[in-house]
Amino acid sequence: MSVNRKVRSGHTLVEMVVVGTILALVATFSARAWGPIGGSIVGLRDRAVGAAELRVAVAWLLSDLGAADRVEKHDDVLRIRREAAAVRTLVGAGGDEDRGLEYSVRDGLLRRKDRLTGEEFVVARAVREFQLRPSGAHDLRISLTAGQEEDLRTITLLWHG
Repeated sequence: MSVNRKVRSGHTLVEMVVVGTILALVATFSARAWGPIGGSIVGLRDRAVGAAELRVAVAWLLSDLGAADRVEKHDDVLRIRREAAAVRTLVGAGGDEDRGLEYSVRDGLLRRKDRLTGEEFVVARAVREFQLRPSGAHDLRISLTAGQEEDLRTITLLWHG
């Protein structure tokens, strides 16, 4: 006697639930393991950004100080007066009067304002301190601190007047 049986392929509902539960557990453990790695990557990025911001700020300051005739401190504002030749290059012949450049910090942003052209822009973000201290009779010490709490960087420039 022959018995006709149909062969069924596939999985039962119970098997599907068990596999789904196992995959959910694996996904949960993987996500928890990835958390500290992702946090450390974000921390490294923030540290690199702080260092880059400081380098950009110093590059702008050095560029402007290189063509400076006079450097003055007005409250918490650094005012740079350019040499006449630099002003002529900027605005053309006959432009000897310079109204100066100003550097100041507001809300953690180091701003550079050109009083001759009216241009103003942010040079660096996450600036913690911008100190201007007289050093000697005609010298000025310019200190700039930027970065995150655990990785603050400070650079000091000295203007010999």
